[in-house]
Amino acid sequence: MDPLSSILSPRVYHKLIPNVVEYENWTTVYGDHFEVSADVRASLQKRGHVLQGIAGGTICQFIVQDLETSRGNKLVRKLVGVSDPRKGGLPAGY
Repeated sequence: MDPLSSILSPRVYHKLIPNVVEYENWTTVYGDHFEVSADVRASLQKRGHVLQGIAGGTICQFIVQDLETSRGNKLVRKLVGVSDPRKGGLPAGY
């Protein structure tokens, strides 16, 4: 996945005790909705998992170094940063 797709993907949480799989199902105050798809939930239930939707989840910042970009015969290093839209999509500091 590219950095933005990775951040935008809904998240699943499992702590083992209790034996419940929690999954994101919420809309942020900014209007972004995060929810694990119905087919993924059905697949987990078919495997015997107990599911529980939660309103909220983790928030992260993501920076990746891209070494694959090249210009001519030079390797160009670039940093790609993504801020989680779950917190408004802006960094809190730098």
